[in-house]
Amino acid sequence: MVQIMRIILLAFITYLLPYPHTAEAVRFPVMTNVEITACQSSWVECSSKVYYSGTSDIFDIGVPTARPTVGVTKVEAVGVHCSWGDAASGVPFSNCTWATSGHAPSTTNCNIVAGSNWVLTADSTCNISAVWGTHSGAGPGGECVVFGIRLSTTAVLTPQGILDPLTAANAGNSICIKPLPPSTVCEVYLPLVIDHGTIVPGTRDTTYIDGLVNCGESPAVSVVGLTDLTLAPGISTKISTSMSSKTDLRIQSDMNVTSSAVPGDYSASIIVAVSPY
Repeated sequence: MVQIMRIILLAFITYLLPYPHTAEAVRFPVMTNVEITACQSSWVECSSKVYYSGTSDIFDIGVPTARPTVGVTKVEAVGVHCSWGDAASGVPFSNCTWATSGHAPSTTNCNIVAGSNWVLTADSTCNISAVWGTHSGAGPGGECVVFGIRLSTTAVLTPQGILDPLTAANAGNSICIKPLPPSTVCEVYLPLVIDHGTIVPGTRDTTYIDGLVNCGESPAVSVVGLTDLTLAPGISTKISTSMSSKTDLRIQSDMNVTSSAVPGDYSASIIVAVSPY
């Protein structure tokens, strides 16, 4: 399985004068883990009758970079379906579409405020089912789930912009979590908080956490989603990952706080995925 870690970024911005808090970051549903629970093999392992299970949560995702479609308020889980490809064999994924039935968990009571920038309504609970299926076609490593507004079978609008299924399928875990066969061994031991402490406006700060990985000979590490996050106007950070060996992992946050940043406590959550390929 792919090892998934939720990491929380924390920062406290201080200043000499009090200012109102005007953060524009939003909370939005995110898949926090996805697994293949059962499958059969046809042309490659786990390419037929694939069933999934997963967990989700509502995270602080920072400031969106794309606005939602005017007049559309329903947010749903949408999944990638590809007819061909296999990550373990290095075969690129092809003939990919965005689908809901069988390829994504069902979503209820998940709506954004009309005219807002992805702000969930006060009564939204975003109930996401824990199981879904079945898939037959491509092998593991391409199928995944995102949340947003499905515009067509080839376009989903998300807070990070419009995604196409072919790009999502072939981007590893950088866009969405790719479940792997149940037999896959992948373990990660990593602190769950990157704390920048107190930062003065007009300065930068770099903080990192180190961890250990047991995930094959050449583990692939990805931040799921954007690596450049805006926590609020004037407060941004760039997340990077590095492996100094097949077992030693570092997650680093390079934060920049401009002189116009508003004082306050800020946080955002990121998902880091580690895969054997």
